[in-house]
Amino acid sequence: MSMQLGLFLNAGLVVSSAFDELIEINKANTRPLYAALRSVQKGSREKNLPPFSELFLFARNIKSKALMRFALLVMDNKSKGSTLSDKLERETEQMQNESLSLAKAEAKKAETKLCFPLMLLLVSLIIICSAPALMQM
Repeated sequence: MSMQLGLFLNAGLVVSSAFDELIEINKANTRPLYAALRSVQKGSREKNLPPFSELFLFARNIKSKALMRFALLVMDNKSKGSTLSDKLERETEQMQNESLSLAKAEAKKAETKLCFPLMLLLVSLIIICSAPALMQM
């Protein structure tokens, strides 16, 4: 999501129209994030609030640190006027690195879980191979 928003900002859209375009493009997407974004957009229009402050409140309610960081980046951009697209690119890289490290940890966990059955297979293979030699004795 942050990568798409960064691309829209680099294309020349302002933050609010980029957010609206992001939701419009992913209208058919049934993932929970985009469903939540649609509800946040609807709530911000009903309350006449900026969508990212509403997104921050939503992220705080569901206790999502990544979503809170994303909303704070955009809200910080509105108050300080920094280059948002560069910050979003760094955030995207950070999220990809976190995802990669999580996948590596899960792979190590699966590797550890598979170690015991492989050990049992090795012992049974040794017994099967050495049994005829021991029977000859």
